[in-house]
Amino acid sequence: MMPRKVRAVYYDTNVFIEASIGEGEPGDDSRFALSLAEQNIMVCVGSTAIKKELGFTHDPELRRLLLSTYESVAHLQVSVTRDTRRVAHKYSKDMGVKSMDALHLALASLGRADVFLSWNREDIVKATTIETLRKINRSLRIPTPEIMTPSEFRERIRYSIPRRTVILC
Repeated sequence: MMPRKVRAVYYDTNVFIEASIGEGEPGDDSRFALSLAEQNIMVCVGSTAIKKELGFTHDPELRRLLLSTYESVAHLQVSVTRDTRRVAHKYSKDMGVKSMDALHLALASLGRADVFLSWNREDIVKATTIETLRKINRSLRIPTPEIMTPSEFRERIRYSIPRRTVILC
C-alpha cells in the first residue's frame, strides 16, 4: 500500500468508550487516536448515530463523559439520510453485518473518512467485511475508508505535530 495522508477519521462508538474507560492497549490506543483529532491534526467525522449510541449509556456520569469527549473532538457531524440508509441496507444485506455496524460504515464512506477505527473485530475489522465493502463501494462509486483497530492505526502511521500531518503507511 502506498503511503497516504489521513485527513479525516470516523471513530466507531466503541473507540469513544475505550478511550473513556478502557485500560491497557484498547484504552491507550483509543485515547491516542482521539488525541490527534483533539489537537486538530485530523478531522473527526462524527455522526448523529454515534452521538445517539453514546447517549444510550445507562450510567449518567459515564454518558456525560462520553458525550463530552465526543463534543470535544467531533469536527463535523454527518447525518443519517435516505441515501445513507440505502447504502447501509446494501451493506447489511451483502456483508451480513448488523444494521448499526452497516450504518456506521455507510456514514464513514459517504462522509469521506480516510480511516474507520473500530474495536469490532468480529464484524467490521475483518478481511471479508473489508473486501466486500471495497467491492460494494467501487460499484457505487464512493470511497472506502481504510478499516482498522486503533492499535493497527497507531502502528501504521507516521505523524508530525508541528506540520499537523498524519501519513498512513
